[in-house]
Amino acid sequence: MYWVVVSNGDVLYWVVVSNGDVLGDGEWLGILVRQADCADILMRGNTTSGMYDIYPFTCKCDAKKVWVWCDMDTDGGGWTVFLTRQKQFPQLNFNRTWVEYKRGFGDPYREYWIGNEVLHLLTHARSYTVRMNREQVSGGLSYTTWESMLVDDETNRYRLLLSGKKEGETHNDHFIHNNHRYFTTYDRDNDGTSSNNAVKFGGGWWYNNVCLYPTANNFTGPSLKISSYSNLPPVSGVRFMLRPKICDSSSKTIHLRDKLCSTCTGGK
Repeated sequence: MYWVVVSNGDVLYWVVVSNGDVLGDGEWLGILVRQADCADILMRGNTTSGMYDIYPFTCKCDAKKVWVWCDMDTDGGGWTVFLTRQKQFPQLNFNRTWVEYKRGFGDPYREYWIGNEVLHLLTHARSYTVRMNREQVSGGLSYTTWESMLVDDETNRYRLLLSGKKEGETHNDHFIHNNHRYFTTYDRDNDGTSSNNAVKFGGGWWYNNVCLYPTANNFTGPSLKISSYSNLPPVSGVRFMLRPKICDSSSKTIHLRDKLCSTCTGGK
């Protein structure tokens, strides 16, 4: 048994599905729910990038509103942005506590972090592709996508799990070195090294000795230092975002992971 989201063009429904068939002999068993991510918002006909509210799915049916930036322009749209770093004044401080990274901070219109708990809820409700856009100091945009991204719960220290096919500028893929790493902040050291890299570099991240750390609070002139690798071209900004892997615009259906919560009828 699993869940799908079905749209009739105006509203979205959670529908219980078993063996590929809707239970109840074709009758709708779901209820009207709010959008779980920016892909749902796109399905409702909103094609303009901007700030929207989403309600990440939970088995307890207690979804809370989260304000996010939705990218409706990149590769067909429907991307939920979970991190934006850019040159601005004043620069947002990313050297935050474990609790602040858990809850999220910043302004989706400018720089922000969506929150580790939201990342966990999102990536364990649906199968997501993750994309990193890099704005080069010299001009132009490069990107890398990974087929699958999961973030564990707080008990497992919000461990990052990447898998599947990569596309785009894969030769500068340093994010993969953060794979299977636990999240670290200056007040919660989980990086497995002799020192706390969040203290050393600033910001919170899935730190490793060979790191990509775009949350680092470290602009040097127009350039954001996002890696300990010297061969990575200098960037003036980065954006990380998620979109469901299975997103058929004709059937308007997105399959959810098996939540093992058959008594739940969706968000409120």
